[in-house]
Amino acid sequence: MTPEIRFRALAGSGAIATRLGDLDLAQERKEAALALGREVADELWIARELSDLGTIAAMREEYEAASELFEESAALFRKLDVPSRLGTVLSNLGHIASQRGDYELAIKYTEEALELESSHKQNQAISSYNLGSHNLQAGHLEQARDWLERTVALTLELGFKEVMAYALAAFARLCLLEGDPTRGAYLAGIADRQLADAGLQLQPSEQVLFDEAKQALEQQLGDEFAETHDEAMAAPLEESLRKGGVLAETPASP
Repeated sequence: MTPEIRFRALAGSGAIATRLGDLDLAQERKEAALALGREVADELWIARELSDLGTIAAMREEYEAASELFEESAALFRKLDVPSRLGTVLSNLGHIASQRGDYELAIKYTEEALELESSHKQNQAISSYNLGSHNLQAGHLEQARDWLERTVALTLELGFKEVMAYALAAFARLCLLEGDPTRGAYLAGIADRQLADAGLQLQPSEQVLFDEAKQALEQQLGDEFAETHDEAMAAPLEESLRKGGVLAETPASP
């Protein structure tokens, strides 16, 4: 069996194990693939497996290890001039930095990732949302608003309900911070409608923040919260986005 066939078998089985949630087997296979890549000195193989091992470490919430793996992978993809792969790894580094509470670093990584994604609108939408979220967490409310508006416009164009819901949930939190609870309740209703239509839930950490925001909004508004929230859930999507004041023009590619 040639090294290439062995590598593909190890990398492929590791990827399947990752999708199935068997992280022990996934790590074992990916580490074996990485060792083979180092043995034959194939830097592209090495960069890919480092990235995948970083993902596994992040799934285990081993953020320091994940960051180190992603950084080594990013350096190789940068050297090899593989912008699409580099953008993905930089996005992952941004996520890790955010999880560790370093929102300024998260913004830095994600801005660079977005610069590499001009031809991939779905990736642009995800990175735009991430920049909105990171800026919101960092307390940069104006920047957060701008990025979340861009995200809503892009996701409407793409029909990307999941990321739109994330952006609107973050927008509801922004409205709460800005003292605009009625608008926050309305945007929360649109977010919940998108999640229901897509049959999805937010990631646990995001869901906790969204639920806390809705509870705070309900405390401020009383019965008005349910009325406003349900009105937004029932309205046609584009009409509700315009009424909520979040539908900016789709931005030009960076």
